[in-house]
Amino acid sequence: MRPTEQWIWLDPALYPEKQTTIFSVSGDKANGNYTVAEFCREYEFPAPIESVKLRFTGDTVFFLWVNDIGVGTGPASVGGDFYNNRAMRPQHYADTVTLHPTGKKLWFTAEVRMMPVLMCEYSHGHGGFSLWAQVRLTDGTVRYLTTDETWLCRPIPAHVRPGFYDGRIPAPDFAPAAVVPNLWHAEDSPIPLREEKEIRPAEECVALAPGEIRDFTLELDRIYAAFPLAEVTAKGEVALQFRCFEQTDEGTAEECVFAGSGQYRSFRLHSVGGFRVHAENRSDCPAYVRLSAIATCYPVSVCAETKTSDEDLNRVLDVCRHTLQYCRQTLHLDSPRHCEPLACTGDYYIETL
Repeated sequence: MRPTEQWIWLDPALYPEKQTTIFSVSGDKANGNYTVAEFCREYEFPAPIESVKLRFTGDTVFFLWVNDIGVGTGPASVGGDFYNNRAMRPQHYADTVTLHPTGKKLWFTAEVRMMPVLMCEYSHGHGGFSLWAQVRLTDGTVRYLTTDETWLCRPIPAHVRPGFYDGRIPAPDFAPAAVVPNLWHAEDSPIPLREEKEIRPAEECVALAPGEIRDFTLELDRIYAAFPLAEVTAKGEVALQFRCFEQTDEGTAEECVFAGSGQYRSFRLHSVGGFRVHAENRSDCPAYVRLSAIATCYPVSVCAETKTSDEDLNRVLDVCRHTLQYCRQTLHLDSPRHCEPLACTGDYYIETL
């Protein structure tokens, strides 16, 4: 059976202002309608699952979890000359993967961010998420699933704008998703789904006394292309400002506020060799902060290694091999730092909390 590409999004009757967006960062950000939406659906089958073949994509950027395990991020970039692109690109890509979960249940969770933020991101002008699954059961039967009105969704208003997350803003209740016209007609991605690995600094947990304001630096062993992950354990409000730096550079910044214990995973791929952090514990109880990097790269099936009699040169070659693995994560090679917004003004990422 051929995959059914059916797209869903927030119900326009409930969220008429969160439907359309700009094609690229060269568009008018005031009309970008920056929105993060959450989708979920649970299925139960009469027999244990043998395998699940998935095909999925989203607009503009998405994370997908299956049975609470991260499956991937996407979509793959359409490539080409992305500077000052103001028109809809003709192509869009979907990823495919086969999983082997245990048990009789499947539950999907996806977070989809609408609106291009970086120069390498593209939209077809409307928010959307699409998933198709072929589920083989141990009794020999095959079931087919697709995104439809039985999926639940809601916006996550805590994602206020690019680089600013405010966990004090509650999310609304889930509501049925709406099927939207297929503007994308996605092609299968010509490159594999990216892999992820969490990289933690040596100091994994930083304690904050009640009312304490603290600046500190957390260094990773190397520089990675990664999504920052901030985790807070607290009984009150905690605010974080962090900059992802490579070495001595100023770095790229984000902010997040938590109303208590919580987690924030950035939708932005940074070049991360470490974090410079400003943390404020605004509560009367101790708080604990953890920052890590979800390093993201394409799978490596073959890795050649060159050894010389010069150990310094060997270290240089090792860094080159590592750097090549963590390139720009799209259809050509470049540094993650070169995906910057066209207009990276101070208040685009930073706001006084």
